[in-house]
Amino acid sequence: MSAYASIPSETYPNRLSTLSGTSHGFVANDKLQTLLGWPQPPIFQRLDEIGVEWACYFNDVPTAALFTYTRDLSNLTRFHFFNDSFVAHATAGTLPPFTVVEPGFIDAPPFLNASDMHPVHPIVAAEAFVKTVYEALRASPDWNNTALVLTFDEHGGFYDGVPPPSSGVPAPDDVACSDCGDVPFNFTRLGVRVPMVVISPWVQAGVYVTGVPPGVAPTPTSQFELTSVLATVHNVLGTSSYLTARDAWAAPLDWIWEQSPLTAPRTDCPTVLPSPVNVTRAGATSGWQRPLSGLARDYVDVVHALVGNARTVEELPAAHAAAGIVTEADGGLWAAARMRELLQRAKAAQ
Repeated sequence: MSAYASIPSETYPNRLSTLSGTSHGFVANDKLQTLLGWPQPPIFQRLDEIGVEWACYFNDVPTAALFTYTRDLSNLTRFHFFNDSFVAHATAGTLPPFTVVEPGFIDAPPFLNASDMHPVHPIVAAEAFVKTVYEALRASPDWNNTALVLTFDEHGGFYDGVPPPSSGVPAPDDVACSDCGDVPFNFTRLGVRVPMVVISPWVQAGVYVTGVPPGVAPTPTSQFELTSVLATVHNVLGTSSYLTARDAWAAPLDWIWEQSPLTAPRTDCPTVLPSPVNVTRAGATSGWQRPLSGLARDYVDVVHALVGNARTVEELPAAHAAAGIVTEADGGLWAAARMRELLQRAKAAQ
């Protein structure tokens, strides 16, 4: 199905919106706020309020830890390295009711593979990651009660002939734009369309949704967008309230299976997906040999914040230098090692 990004912007604002319904006034990957943490309540807090378990499985840097709420040691115990435990937990049927799965953001073989579909990372790694996630869920005893939502935080720069909606779109909250400079922005429009795939044995084969069906939209102007994930969690898991005006407005996704004509879960869903073809571009520079890109640096900055290496933007260059981070591999391996130490500390503090 086609959906819209919550904000005509980049990675962090849309990831924040997906998990909290708002970017708290930001339209860029702000370094200072990355260090401080975003203060708005995320969906994880709403789930804790009603006693519903959640978890995040990540490869190198968990962007679900952008929030001050998730940075508490007691909440970091819900974070797990994907390669360590996702497949085992899925096939054992021990995944919690709400599970976030994040790709790898930094290329540092042989230990890490960037599977985020960001340029210049190879798409084949992302396809292999999706294959692993799907096959583990398909083998789970909970498969018949599972919905996997695959989506993207931005459109990747590809041209879209459909203008993003800008009429009847509510601002998520009353937080003014913090980094718009001289260009006013009030968050009353959506971003460019992004793919959104709902995978479940209760979804009919070959269904492509191009618009919000009658009776599904909370308001006449509601659209499928990234906060539709939050609207769906509210409906399915029974959170006490919506997080913001935006996820209250977004069209939810649960109608896809609630209104399904199927009377039983499908049994024809493949158990194994085709393996992606690995195509190597001639003359390509290996990712782990490239200098740390600006985007990869943003991800590593999250870990600097989590482990307390930097509290101001001015401290970041020294933190990178002290860690010996020059290439993408340096950043990825350092970040993963520090995250492993942090999660061990969180577990020990339980």
